[in-house]
Amino acid sequence: MKISVVMPNYKGERFLEETIRSIISQRAEGVDLEFIVVDGASKDRSQEIIRKYGSEISHIISEPDKGPPDAINKGLKLATGEILCWLNSDDCYYPGALKRVVEAMSAHPGEALCFGHCPIVNEAGDEIRAGITRFKEFF
Repeated sequence: MKISVVMPNYKGERFLEETIRSIISQRAEGVDLEFIVVDGASKDRSQEIIRKYGSEISHIISEPDKGPPDAINKGLKLATGEILCWLNSDDCYYPGALKRVVEAMSAHPGEALCFGHCPIVNEAGDEIRAGITRFKEFF
């Protein structure tokens, strides 16, 4: 089962490489991954970082957009996976996260949504605002 990940980015150089690595590392877990990057014509080092991983990225769009929802929609229009998702350019997947998504969606083909624990962390990786995370997961 193919999973398409759309990553919107605008001036995200600070965390971009870590995010890209977290996405492409999911292939090592046996995931059939389509990786789509939609960059809003960033003027920082974002495009340089994206090009560095170009061979691992299925589609790259770099043009002005109207913000994250517009960028995500551009990417979703290109997506060909049975499972669609997006990850912002300052977020990361846990190792094996997409493999677990594929397993869960395969086991429950009638379900439309899948989500897991999503802690909010600071730059050091320490969880902050745990109450907000629990609130989101409740719903």
